[in-house]
Amino acid sequence: MNNCLLLLTSCFPFGNGESFLESEIFFHSENFNKILILAQELSQGSLPVRTIPDNAEAFNIATKNKKIARFYDILRGGLRILHPSEASKTDLELIKKSFQKRIFCEYFEQRAQRQYKENLRILKKFDFSHYDEIVIYSYWFFANCRSGVLLKKYFENQGLKVKLVSRAHGYDLYEYANSLNYLPLRGAMAQEVDKIYTCSSNGCRYLRNRIPEYKDKIEASYLGTFDRGITNYSETFHVVTCSRTVRIKKLDRLIEAIACLKNQTEKKVVWTHIGDGPLQKKIKKLSSKKLDFIDVEFLGYMNNAQVMEYYSTHPVSLFINVSKSEGLPVSIMEANSFGIPILATDVGGTGEIVVDGVNGFLLNSKFTNEEFIVKFFSILNADDEVYQRMRKNAREIWEKNFDAEKNYPEFCKKISETEEVMA
Repeated sequence: MNNCLLLLTSCFPFGNGESFLESEIFFHSENFNKILILAQELSQGSLPVRTIPDNAEAFNIATKNKKIARFYDILRGGLRILHPSEASKTDLELIKKSFQKRIFCEYFEQRAQRQYKENLRILKKFDFSHYDEIVIYSYWFFANCRSGVLLKKYFENQGLKVKLVSRAHGYDLYEYANSLNYLPLRGAMAQEVDKIYTCSSNGCRYLRNRIPEYKDKIEASYLGTFDRGITNYSETFHVVTCSRTVRIKKLDRLIEAIACLKNQTEKKVVWTHIGDGPLQKKIKKLSSKKLDFIDVEFLGYMNNAQVMEYYSTHPVSLFINVSKSEGLPVSIMEANSFGIPILATDVGGTGEIVVDGVNGFLLNSKFTNEEFIVKFFSILNADDEVYQRMRKNAREIWEKNFDAEKNYPEFCKKISETEEVMA
């Protein structure tokens, strides 16, 4: 079958985000004759920084600076208030009398409409008439997906066979993680999409409960990471975190908790943070002030290959993630694959990869310093047999559920199958 994949990303392969697509994209290349990657959330002129398959082409769809584009989206969305778009009318019951939700919904629709037009500007350069099927794959169940709905209708009006699928991760899935406790057009998008693949079973249950009329379209499909072996460990207790330095990751809260370790252990503790972001300077300053009793290093941004190389060459004793909200963290998958025990907040799908007392410990999302200290010491002071068992369990959980060599071929096959085969 001659088929084409249209992959709607946020920035991949142009920016630092969506690093997990570096692994997934090459599996898709084996199932599709042609792949067109359309990055939706960039400024004009951004250049590719990731490797993609030979049968793939990548495009930055932006026609202007990202901040300027978003400003006009807000402005034009606001002008729709008196004359709501047809799409936003589907959310009137959810919006009710909330002015903020109405603005958010109209902004969301305006943003998706703009991206749709920018996508068409690229896609009209190609002849799709010779393809037996076009699969539109939105990496996020957000504005990308709404743009995908419009693209699907465009191709259907041309008499082409087209299927739309979307992943759903965290911020694009859990409404409670949004400050308004609202995400626009869930039902409207679900009505048009052929399949929604959540990245955790928790996310699958949540979305099915939120839009039960479309529950048959929703299923869980784990992401995955590659096998790079198992890391060594040493007498130094080496703690690693890996994330963007943004508010939702609660690194300031982690620093406060670690600060409580002062004078409570004679073991040498080292903390390494991988990643950067808008709060980098603030987090560095806070750690310098409160963590003067341990060694702290900030390595900044690393691409996926560099992170894997770091774990391969540096003994790591514990991986910590204290995010306020998550989907199912790829960073924890990576750590598990190296046999590194985990200490993480029990949010989103984290409980599917961290089993309390088995490969690490779970913290309440609003954990106290006392809770953190108890569970941290349970790993720090564990005897060698218990600690080695945790490492073994971490690796086995990864092998069973999060091996990219198993997960991605299965997922790629699903979305490339025709409707007749799927039935």
